[in-house]
Amino acid sequence: MAVLDIAALHARIAAVCPIVGVSAGPPIRIDYESDATDEERTAAQAVVVAYDDVAAARDITLARLRAAASAWIYAAAPEHKQRNAALGLYSEAEAQAIRDAVAAGRAAYATAEAAVLAAQTVAEVEAVTYGA
Repeated sequence: MAVLDIAALHARIAAVCPIVGVSAGPPIRIDYESDATDEERTAAQAVVVAYDDVAAARDITLARLRAAASAWIYAAAPEHKQRNAALGLYSEAEAQAIRDAVAAGRAAYATAEAAVLAAQTVAEVEAVTYGA
């Protein structure tokens, strides 16, 4: 599950409704100021729902990206070749080529992961693809 950025969520909710605080839950709980109107409380709940949707999209997308990265790495450098390189059974050039392939796959995942975590909407999250 994605890490809840409670400070960011608090700021988003406070922008639409006067609140005392937000509890990470689960479920996420909002403590409203006594003067919060029904409309403001509804807007605050909409922020939570949207935030939960983005968090869920992040979880799903990161799982998809991890699977794509793993598939790419194992296609470029199968497990037996990685193990043999680690055991010193290949020349230095062959071993380095395997290390480079694994590093490229990991770097591509890191780039995609950063894009997912920076995305602010479900559409932005779902638009992130893996590309090594």
